[in-house]
Amino acid sequence: MKRNLIVALGLFFMMTGVVFSNGTAESGDEQLGGELTVLTNAEGATGLDAAIEAYNELYPDIDLEATVYSDDAAKNAIIAAKVASGDLPDVILSVINSLTVDLAKKGYLLPLTNTGFQDRLSDIEYPLGWYNNDVYCIPMNLSVSGLFANDDLLKEYGIADYPQSLDELVAICDQLQKAGLEEPLLVAAKEVNPVNAFVYQYIYQNLYGSNPDWYADLLTGDGRWSDDDFKAVYYGYGRLKPYMNKDALGLDDSGSIRRFASGQNAFMVGSNFGSNIRIANPDLNYSIIPGPFNETKENFLLTTDAGQGFSITADSENQDLAIKLLDFLTTAEGAGVFSKAIGNFSSVMGVSGSVDPAGDYLQGLLSSGFPTTRTMTRTWIPGIKEYMKKGTQEWFVGGDVDTIAAGIEKEHQRLMKASPDFVESFLADHKFQ
Repeated sequence: MKRNLIVALGLFFMMTGVVFSNGTAESGDEQLGGELTVLTNAEGATGLDAAIEAYNELYPDIDLEATVYSDDAAKNAIIAAKVASGDLPDVILSVINSLTVDLAKKGYLLPLTNTGFQDRLSDIEYPLGWYNNDVYCIPMNLSVSGLFANDDLLKEYGIADYPQSLDELVAICDQLQKAGLEEPLLVAAKEVNPVNAFVYQYIYQNLYGSNPDWYADLLTGDGRWSDDDFKAVYYGYGRLKPYMNKDALGLDDSGSIRRFASGQNAFMVGSNFGSNIRIANPDLNYSIIPGPFNETKENFLLTTDAGQGFSITADSENQDLAIKLLDFLTTAEGAGVFSKAIGNFSSVMGVSGSVDPAGDYLQGLLSSGFPTTRTMTRTWIPGIKEYMKKGTQEWFVGGDVDTIAAGIEKEHQRLMKASPDFVESFLADHKFQ
C-alpha cells in the first residue's frame, strides 16, 4: 500500500496526515470508488489502513487522505479550524464522546439512522453517538473489562465451566483452594486501575444494572457514595479476599501480569485486554471472560465501552462513497479486519475470532448478542479515581467500610464544586439515553 506523508499546520498544532492509496477504480464497475478525506487518530488510521486494503480487493479503490491527530486537544483544534473554514473532512473516525453530540446538535454530522447500520451491532449502548433519536456515529470497536482465566489450570483442577456470578466465583475459588491452589485469585492492589478493576465492574454490573441513573444520581444529590448500594461493593469484594494473593498491596500491574503468565493462579482481576500476558508467556492457554461479579443472574453483563466511532459530515460531497465504506465496515468481514488491526474487540455482530486467541471467547459472546452493561459512559469526575484507590487500599488493610464510603462521598462533593463544568456536561449527555 502506497503512503505519502502530509504535514498540516493549524492553530499552532502540527498534524501528520497519511494518504492510503491503492490505484484507480476499474471502469464499468457499478460499485463506488474515489477519494475520501478523514480525520482520525493513529489507532483509527491503522484500522482503516487494513480495512481499505480489504475493501479494495472487492470494490473499486478508495483513496483515503487521513489527517492523524495526536490527542483530543489536537482533534478539537483541527475540527474548530475546519468548521470555521467550512472544510470539514468527509469522515471523522474517533473515540465517541460529547464532541460527537455537539457536532450533531449543530448540524455538522449526517444522521445515519436510515442506513440501519446500527442494527448490525452487538448488544451495546453508545448514547453519545445519538442525538434526538437519530444516530450520528457508529462504533467500530469496543474496549472490554473482565476476568482473566487460566484455562490449563482450571482443566487441571477439574473446573469445566467459567463462573457466571459472584457466588459461582467464590465457590470455584474455594474448591481450588481446598484442592491445594493456595491463591486462586490474583489482584494487583498497588496501582489505581487494577485495584479498582473489581470495584468498577461490580458498579457497572450491579449498581448500574439496577439503576442506569446511578452516577447521575450522585451528581444531582439524589444518591451518595455512602449509601448501602455502594458499600455493597466492598462487601462483595470481601467475599473474594480469602482467595487472593497475600501480597496484593505490594503488587503492581506488570508484576501481576508476569505472575499470571507463569501459571500460578487460576484467575486474575485485570484492567486491560492483556497482550502483555502473551508476550510474557506465548504458550499460556488463557481467556478473558465476563466479570462474574454480579449478585443476580440478571446482572451477568459484559462491561464494555464504545471505542472508535465512524461519522460522516453533513456537507461532504462524497457521502455515498463514505456510506459505502461504512457499509463494508459494519459487515463481519470488514469489522473483523478493522478490529484485529487495532488489537481490540469488534462491535459488529457475526465477527469471529480476535487479535489473540485469549479474546476469542469474548468476541464470540459479543458477536452473538451477549448482554452488556447499561452504562452511559465510563467517565468519572477528575480526581475521584485516586480517592477510590485510597479507599480500596484502606479496605484491604482492614479499614471500616462506612468510614471509607463517607470519605469518598466527602471528596466527591469537593470535586463537584471544583469541576462544575464536568457535572453540567455529564448530566446534559445523560439525558440522551
